[in-house]
Amino acid sequence: MIVVYPLLIDDSISKNIIPGICKSLERFILIYQMDEVSKVIGSKILTIGGSLAATAFDVKRMVAKTKTSESKLLEDMADKKRLSNTEKDYWSDKNKREQEKHNQEVEKGKMDFNKNLVTTATDLMRNVKDLRTTQFNFAKESPTISLEPTWVNVTTGTGSKIIGIKVIPFPVKKESNSSLASLLTAESSLSFFHTLIFSAARKVIRMFWALCRGIRILPFLSDRTLTGNPEKDILWASTYHKRNVYCLINFSDIVNDEFFKNAGGIHKLHKVGWNSFLAADDVNKRILFCMKEFHGLCHEVPYSFVYSSLGSEHHKVYNDLEDIKKAASPFFKTGVPVEKLMGESSILENYLEKL
Repeated sequence: MIVVYPLLIDDSISKNIIPGICKSLERFILIYQMDEVSKVIGSKILTIGGSLAATAFDVKRMVAKTKTSESKLLEDMADKKRLSNTEKDYWSDKNKREQEKHNQEVEKGKMDFNKNLVTTATDLMRNVKDLRTTQFNFAKESPTISLEPTWVNVTTGTGSKIIGIKVIPFPVKKESNSSLASLLTAESSLSFFHTLIFSAARKVIRMFWALCRGIRILPFLSDRTLTGNPEKDILWASTYHKRNVYCLINFSDIVNDEFFKNAGGIHKLHKVGWNSFLAADDVNKRILFCMKEFHGLCHEVPYSFVYSSLGSEHHKVYNDLEDIKKAASPFFKTGVPVEKLMGESSILENYLEKL
């Protein structure tokens, strides 16, 4: 089973770091969302319940069959008591033979029943033991940056299953000269009243799309592909990928320098419908992970650490690519967006007017 997580990205971010970010995100998902992975093994509970129900049904059927046989034999014996002495002698010998035969069948039935009960109970205990001894075996070799997903081998007494996570970057659609960073900045500055309205409205929209995927009324609604529009893909969760869509923004597009230091603002973004998001800072060579599991905190990791954690070979390839990039550039310049000089008031005002 392979689960694909799309990553919406701005085109302005350096392509050299994106493979390492995707691989780091795959490992994060596989660790922090292990509860969802465990649900794949949860179907064994239904198997155990089915075995237990089948055992109870067999017991009930065996008891009913035994009672029916005994009652029929007693009725035959009662009818034969009204016969003459000669016929009584005849039927007496025959009843003895039938009684002996019936007793043998009952004993055989009891033995078969006990045997089946022991077998079923053993299987039942084995299944219960499997639930307690489920093992998650991660790949021991260093992760490879390729089409191979980051995977874990889940082993139980009934077999093994590979669970894989693959993060694939996808360019965000540019509309009205607004970037992912400006959209996030505007929403982090929403008032308390607007936050409640946006949060409730988007929950209703996500429930609508979940219903469309569940009952599959129209194929073009239930199997929608990724559009590149963050509002439709992330806030509405209207695509096939549901809520499994992340976004990667350019740190230099952030207007407010205190944006990532405001835990309340980051938590507000998650509250109004945004998933975990990342920010790439090509100037300072670092990546900021603002994950929902961090409750408003953002974790900073240098680019070199991202690749060194994947192995020395990947780190060397990244350094070689950076050297080529430097050699091809006549000089470095760290441009500052105009919005950063003018302030964020105009962005927020235009954003609220659009809403």
